Amino acid sequence: MVGSAVYVGQWRKEAATFLEENEKSLAERPVWLFSSGPTGEGDPVDLMKGWRFPEAQQPIADHIQPRDIAFFHGVLDTKKLSLPEKLVSKGVKAPLGDFRDWEVITSWARAIAEALKKEAS
Repeated sequence: MVGSAVYVGQWRKEAATFLEENEKSLAERPVWLFSSGPTGEGDPVDLMKGWRFPEAQQPIADHIQPRDIAFFHGVLDTKKLSLPEKLVSKGVKAPLGDFRDWEVITSWARAIAEALKKEAS
């Protein structure tokens, strides 16, 4: 699994760099990709108007051919934001709080574990 928090439609720089630097080795193994970002109620893809994965990393994802690309709700805690980030989140009226659905995330992770178990047997 490789994933990142999403901020303004982009993966965190560290995660994007990891994906870019490890593209070849990731293409040789089973990979699942995920993003965590939107806050608020409802389907994360709907909240992001159809966005599922960063456009900048899409060519790498196409090469890796992940088994799945998941998109989960995120958390927005203003205590952890810089002043510019606070201004952006206020400007776009992003809902504050923790909207992660741990049941959905756990279910997705368990499905990956089951898929890998089946392949190993």
